[in-house]
Amino acid sequence: MPVQIGRAGEYGHNNSEKAFVDSNFVRGGVRVVANDAGLTGLTSVSDQLKEYVTIVYHEADSKLYLLVDSSNIATKATGWTDLGDLMGTGSGIENVHEDASPQLGGNLDVFYDGTTRSIVNSNSGSDIQFTPTGTGKINLDGLVEFKRFDHTASPPEAFEGGMYADTADNLYFGVT
Repeated sequence: MPVQIGRAGEYGHNNSEKAFVDSNFVRGGVRVVANDAGLTGLTSVSDQLKEYVTIVYHEADSKLYLLVDSSNIATKATGWTDLGDLMGTGSGIENVHEDASPQLGGNLDVFYDGTTRSIVNSNSGSDIQFTPTGTGKINLDGLVEFKRFDHTASPPEAFEGGMYADTADNLYFGVT
């Protein structure tokens, strides 16, 4: 392995793309400490630590910490940050269907790429319900199409709230 010797105890690859190491650790790389004393005690090797590069696994907390301020290595609260907080791990949802009452903060824009999009319920036979609050209305702005049937045949059986159109554009409302 081609090795380049720097200062005593320091070694590096002839390939500058490879990691620069000392006899104990990769410079700026991941380290393991048992507790807060080990974390803040890293001041003794501060020349080997790099802000926003050095990650330390804290065994007592079972967390990874990222060095964010090399002038405060000895102060956990200001020198280090929980890497999980930065990455958002362990919180939130992974799938929209996990949220029992999702809310949109704006309009829902259904991207049209030449393919018709639908609002569907994947549970067979289940309803899709639109319920405005208070005196709110459901506004259908644009062409509204109904399931059609041949007007020369008998219409489908009526059911409460059902709406149909025949092929002659007559509308039928099922009221029971």
